[in-house]
Amino acid sequence: MVLDVITKSYKNNQFLLVFFTAYFLILAFYFQTQMLLSSDVACLLNEANQMLAGGKYGADFFETNPPMILYLYFPVCLFAKITSINIILLLRLYVFLLALISAGINLYLLKKIIKPDDKILLNILYYVMLIVMLFLPVNEFGQREHLLLILMLPYLFSAVLELQGKSISKSLAFVIGVMAGLGFALKPYFLVTVCLIELYFIFLNRKIFAWVRIESIVIASILILYLCSVFFFQPEYINVILPLVSHYYFGWMADTWINLLSNPAVTFCWLTIIFYYLVYKKDRYHILNTVLFLAMLGMMVAFIIPKTPWYYHVLPAMSLAMLLIANCVVQLYSEYLEKNSKKILLFICLSLFIFSLPIYLVSFRYYQYLNLALSTDTANKLKNFINAHPGEHSIYCFTTVGTQDCFPLNYMTDSSYGGRLPFFWWYRGLNIAESSPSSSINKIQVAQEKKLLIDNVAEDLNRYKAKWIIVNYYNFGFGGTILVDFIDHNEKFRDAWKQYRHVMTISQYWIYERKTG
Repeated sequence: MVLDVITKSYKNNQFLLVFFTAYFLILAFYFQTQMLLSSDVACLLNEANQMLAGGKYGADFFETNPPMILYLYFPVCLFAKITSINIILLLRLYVFLLALISAGINLYLLKKIIKPDDKILLNILYYVMLIVMLFLPVNEFGQREHLLLILMLPYLFSAVLELQGKSISKSLAFVIGVMAGLGFALKPYFLVTVCLIELYFIFLNRKIFAWVRIESIVIASILILYLCSVFFFQPEYINVILPLVSHYYFGWMADTWINLLSNPAVTFCWLTIIFYYLVYKKDRYHILNTVLFLAMLGMMVAFIIPKTPWYYHVLPAMSLAMLLIANCVVQLYSEYLEKNSKKILLFICLSLFIFSLPIYLVSFRYYQYLNLALSTDTANKLKNFINAHPGEHSIYCFTTVGTQDCFPLNYMTDSSYGGRLPFFWWYRGLNIAESSPSSSINKIQVAQEKKLLIDNVAEDLNRYKAKWIIVNYYNFGFGGTILVDFIDHNEKFRDAWKQYRHVMTISQYWIYERKTG
């Protein structure tokens, strides 16, 4: 009887879908367990825990991101508090669960979008969708853009159904709206995509209120409620953090236009735009591909405006481009079987070549991380050094380039983080503002804000009394010149720093210990 059920499921295409879904999930989970958790994700988890304990922006942490990402991590933090399960494992299981829910909704919607005689296209789109959600993030698993991709896809497919004149249940539309609202609220730049999709509704229907439907109303409601929550519960983000971010964060992190446009992941998106233009007239699922195309453009704008083509920033655009090309190549293949045209064969070869670019890029990132990044033992040396000392630990990192020095080291050593700044993201921008004669920021204001920020670092040393200070002297002024600047020009910091002594150097890190007694 079991054999009959399996045979029937196989014939209905359900067995293969379930099998490959399980296979992809297990394989992706295995890859994730071989890598360290993203340092940004680990840092945000730490701040989410602080917020749950009543922490506030400015007073307890200086996070550049608005609160939505911390809200989305709340379930992980709460479950970790009431269980003994490792928080990193919980985070990964949480993201996999979200991906599985999204995949189930997407499959349901795709079955309504794709015609019954196009089962191959349905299967390919579903498998590509699993690949972009589970494998493309590599070591950026659980990042904001990754969560956006997971939460956004059902909204895109439901929009296609609406534009095709098909409907879904109100309850499902509400769930899709909630997911999309939470995703688009993660960053202001993400709203470009939802605006493009809703404008497409107005354009196709020639009605100004064509965008009004359950999903869009729920998205708008969540955005309004979210904005209100920030003003009422975390006003310091608006009043304290946002001005500093606008003054000193975006300036130094922006890349040059040449580097932006020549980035391999960005190049893949440009090639996809050109390719779709070439095969536009052969598209049998015009509405589906147009929605994917518009969403991809919106996600490109999201990293072009700040000029930050970092891998995880490009992830949503690259993922949507892969879905778009997959749709096109399967349609071209079907047409080739009918007409046996050399021109169509050329298009297929071109699309496969373009499609191979992100696969190569992702494969190289996996190889680079698993075989090169993990081959260095610096992280293990830091972990072993801290764990070799008895008692409770707190660590604070002095670095200017990112969160990777202390996160997820804090979880690996069961240490608290002894400061409000995950890294000194403001220093490079402040340096630019100090030295640039064309800076739009008043020099007196720059001096005041520099003193304010360094005073905050000094206050952290006195307030949290971190046992270990880890100074990354490679990027912290090329040999610690920033540290010298702090000591020479800020009396409050100089007095606080007297409580620490250098005890060891591990690779590019100076380790300072708080004096006892």
